[in-house]
Amino acid sequence: MLSGKDGLKRADKYQMELSRLKFKQETERDRTLVLVSGDALTVSFAFISTFMEHHALTLLWWLIGGWISWTASLATTVIGYSLSIAVFGARIDALSKAEWTAASKKSPAARCIEPVNWITSILVIAGFISFGYFAIGNLARESHGQVKVEAAHVH
Repeated sequence: MLSGKDGLKRADKYQMELSRLKFKQETERDRTLVLVSGDALTVSFAFISTFMEHHALTLLWWLIGGWISWTASLATTVIGYSLSIAVFGARIDALSKAEWTAASKKSPAARCIEPVNWITSILVIAGFISFGYFAIGNLARESHGQVKVEAAHVH
């Protein structure tokens, strides 16, 4: 049980450590989402060039949907970073002016950060689902075409 000054100091220290760890986790999540979206776009470009050498692509709207989702996820990540920077700037400014009430208030920008992060995550997943549907459809078509070609050569 926490009591007195010692308890308050320990609780404050614990809260600061939790805040630091939360910030670290959020930073890693954002970095990972940017890396995954960027790499997914790159891989998808390489993937379609291989398909285009062998046959015309089908389900192209699913590919475009994946690209749109991944590009939007990169844009929302930038928006989230920009909101975070604005919130930090406002808090630092309020603290430097000893405006304790202003520093402790949650600004509208701060309220938007977590929803933007959720949207980013959903867009990344939607991009993978869309690209997966495109890729599986084209791979199945390629595989089906190979079976037909092999069957024609056997007869």
